[in-house]
Amino acid sequence: MHGKQTPLQKIAVLLLGLLFGACATGVHPRSGENNPFVPKGPRYFGYYCGAGGASYLPAIAAMENCNTVVLKAAPGRPLAEDLTFCRDQGLRAIIEVQDCFFDYKPMGMAYSPLAPDWRTRWARFKESIRGTEGVILAFYFDEPHWTGVPEYDFHEACLAIREDFPAIRVMAILAFVALDPERFDAPISEISSTYLRHVTDTGFDHYETWEKGNYPDLLRRLKAKMAPGQRLWFVPWAFTRDSTPHPQVYLAENLLKLYRLCLDEPACAGLIPFTFATSPYGDWGRGTGNLFESDSPFYEPFLKNLHITVGRALSRGINDELFVASLDFSGIEQGKAGWTYGAWTNPREPAAAPFKGTLAGWADGDGNPRILASYMAPGLGDNGTARVWTAPRPGSVFISSNGLVSKMFPVGGNANVTVYKNGERIWPEEAPWRTAGYGDTEGVSIRTTARLRKGDQIAFVVHGKKNETPLSGAVYWDPVISYDVSGLLPLASGPKDHVNE
Repeated sequence: MHGKQTPLQKIAVLLLGLLFGACATGVHPRSGENNPFVPKGPRYFGYYCGAGGASYLPAIAAMENCNTVVLKAAPGRPLAEDLTFCRDQGLRAIIEVQDCFFDYKPMGMAYSPLAPDWRTRWARFKESIRGTEGVILAFYFDEPHWTGVPEYDFHEACLAIREDFPAIRVMAILAFVALDPERFDAPISEISSTYLRHVTDTGFDHYETWEKGNYPDLLRRLKAKMAPGQRLWFVPWAFTRDSTPHPQVYLAENLLKLYRLCLDEPACAGLIPFTFATSPYGDWGRGTGNLFESDSPFYEPFLKNLHITVGRALSRGINDELFVASLDFSGIEQGKAGWTYGAWTNPREPAAAPFKGTLAGWADGDGNPRILASYMAPGLGDNGTARVWTAPRPGSVFISSNGLVSKMFPVGGNANVTVYKNGERIWPEEAPWRTAGYGDTEGVSIRTTARLRKGDQIAFVVHGKKNETPLSGAVYWDPVISYDVSGLLPLASGPKDHVNE
């Protein structure tokens, strides 16, 4: 059936095999698992701009996916009502306090030393929160280095806070350019190795597609400047501008990959997506509050449900609502988290010919690598490959992907991909498959839904093509399935109870 491999086919198999080590493992925690890579202790999930000109706190609390929220302290703005609300809803408050200490100047080439009256401002603020200190998780500084706060002045402000509130954290989130200003042509010096000395928590913000953002390198640079015991926060990109391409895809990918980093990093305390509010100035466009409103023209139910399930996984330890192929992946165990791997032979029998597991991934009977954590390759000729998920319980689900589905290598024709439910094609509806090209400009977005019974199967299939090698049909494809936990999908029952993009 397979025949002798040509030299090009052998090269394809070798290249796919080399990817195994880099892409094979996932660490998404499941009930009953003892995963040494998952950090211990509380996790946090919440949003920036929970309160502003208009309070978004009720909308945030209603999603039941948060246990923290970022508030802002400013002269003349009382916090007592917001803090009382947080206490009643079980939310810990992260309070921006830079206005108590500094008069921030425009970003870059700024000089923002301690304000002459900072002690008076700070004393007034302390009085305003009297009796609600137990609600406060951290006092927060936003991009202090980028906005021109000198190191000595920043240390003095941090030490003043820690002296008055030794049990409350002091947090600073850096602008990404502070970590590598030369690469980003920023008019500032790189942050020193001692600038963060007196904070307990830190992180950086960066709002760019995952490939362009180079997040792993920025994280490496930040960790080199962190002291032992300091905790790390990630800030997912959670707003859109009119110019943002594939906004729901890139925002979802950013959230999921930072979620993965949070699970991998022992020092990670949690995620705080920026931002819930919509900016009146256009700098950061439409916030998640706008994207999550069902009567908004920009409503994104897929993205909203993903935020809800990621937040509940982190803040409440609920781990049977979100299934991400790369995070759940096992190269040696068929059925882990409901995922199985095999050859695509018959729509009514998905993955009926199971692949052989290795420490790195799944291979067919001839040893050709076929499925990695977030990659799939067809077999030789017209032999297809299926990654199949079996529903552990009934419910409506959102079906999407972590990033665009795109070809791994710029050789051969386009790759052909399909999603099936119990052997019936549910995506795309208009054709036997959708073609995926190479790179962001040629990748495809998958967004469909289904109503499931326990034991129903969703198959993600990449089809083989005659006279093509596995190399030409190999795709980056990281399927995501999230249960609708908030009633966002009132689907009617029936044989075609799915909704396509």
